[in-house]
Amino acid sequence: MSPPMEILAAYPSAIAAGPWEFISESGGFSGARIWRSSAGWRLKATPSASVAQPLSEIHAWMRLAGALDFVPRVAAAHAGVSVLEAGPWLWDIVSWLPGEPLLHDPTPVRLAAAGRALALVHLAWQSWQPRTGTCPAIERRVLALERFVPGTSRRDLLVRRLSVQGLDQLAIWKDRTFRLQPCLCDIWTDHVLFEGDRVTGLIDFGSAKIDHPAVDLARLLGDCLGGEPLRWQPLLDAYHTIRPLAPADHALIATLEATGAVVALLTWIERERHRPLTPAETARSAKVLARCERLETLP
Repeated sequence: MSPPMEILAAYPSAIAAGPWEFISESGGFSGARIWRSSAGWRLKATPSASVAQPLSEIHAWMRLAGALDFVPRVAAAHAGVSVLEAGPWLWDIVSWLPGEPLLHDPTPVRLAAAGRALALVHLAWQSWQPRTGTCPAIERRVLALERFVPGTSRRDLLVRRLSVQGLDQLAIWKDRTFRLQPCLCDIWTDHVLFEGDRVTGLIDFGSAKIDHPAVDLARLLGDCLGGEPLRWQPLLDAYHTIRPLAPADHALIATLEATGAVVALLTWIERERHRPLTPAETARSAKVLARCERLETLP
C-alpha cells in the first residue's frame, strides 16, 4: 500500500522522498495507517473521527517539548501547516525515532528512565494555557462504564461487576478540581523506545489532550506492570525527582489504572461485536482481560 502522491507532494522533497514502506494499521483503537520513509520520517493517516484534539495543537505541544531529543520533530508542508486533510483522513509527518519498545525489557533501570522522560514532557507542557477543572479521564471512564450494555458472556459479566466497583472508586474523585495540562493519554510500552537503558523515543502523540498527568502514569504503568503495583516504584520515584507527586496523585494513579483496564476491556468487547480482531488486537485484549481477572480477586 503506497501513500497518496498528492499528500507527499505537499511536503518538501527532502522529506517526501521515498521509498515509503507501509508499516501497519494501528493495533489500537484509532485505525491509523503508518508508513516509514527511507529518509527517516513517519507518515501517518489518522481517521478524522478518531481525533479528539486538533492535530495542529498537538503539534504545537510537540514543538514546545522539542528540546527533548526523544520527542519527534514535526514536518511542515509547503503551505506552512503541519496537518493535511483528505477525505476521512488527517495526514502528518514526523521524524522516525530509533529504538526498541520498553515492553521487551521493563527492568527497574528502564522503568526509571521512562519515568524521567515522561516527567520532562509533562514539565515542558505544564505552562501551556494553565487551567483547572475536573479530571477529563475520570469523566471519560464514568461515561464508558455507565453506558456499557453487557451481553451474557463471561467477559461481559466480569466487566459489569468491575464497572460497579469502578464507578464507586471514581465517585470519590468525580467532583474534585485539578490543575490540568496537555497529556499523552495513550502512552503504552510500545510507545517508549530504548537503546540500551536510554530513552530514544516517545512516539504516537495522536491521542494527546488536556487532562491530569496521572492519566499518563496510570496508562503506562498499567500496560507495563498492571497488577503488580509493588514494581511501579522505580518509575514513580524517577518521575518524582523531576516533577514531584503529591500523596493524592499516587491514589489517583491507582484508581485510573484499575478503572482504565476495565474501560479498555469493554472497548475491546464492543469492537469485537462489530468485526473480528486482528492477531495484534487479540493479544492486547487478552492482556487486558488477564489484568481485569486479577482485579476481581483483590479484596
